[in-house]
Amino acid sequence: MESFEVLLESSANAHGHLCPGQVVGVRMAMLGCDLIGLDRPSEMPQIKKLIVYVEIDRCAADAIAYVTGAKLGRRSLKFMDYGIMAATFVNLESRAAYRIVSTESSRDLAAVYAPKIDDPRQQQLEGYMRMPDDALFDIQTVQL
Repeated sequence: MESFEVLLESSANAHGHLCPGQVVGVRMAMLGCDLIGLDRPSEMPQIKKLIVYVEIDRCAADAIAYVTGAKLGRRSLKFMDYGIMAATFVNLESRAAYRIVSTESSRDLAAVYAPKIDDPRQQQLEGYMRMPDDALFDIQTVQL
């Protein structure tokens, strides 16, 4: 998989702007793919092994789709309108599946990880980049 920096820049370009949701989405997608054992999810043959369920129609969903290559039209991206910054990543071959949820506390923790930034949006951007996965996300093993 490409580096976080490359994926974030490319995802933001595809989305139209860089925002905290892009950071969360790219990190969530990278973590989800790693957990289910896919290192090149948007390439053959791995693209046929992946299904992603996103639970919010915001910026993070665009980032997740970009990183994974999952698409609604290809039936590999499923939208579940729960209004939660979460996604479930499924490896159809191994049956590994993980639901990753952005923690409620991550917004407040951004100040801890980017204390020298006053602007809340910039603070979230930087904080989400620096925050460890276990502070930014709750990870659950699931069965579908």
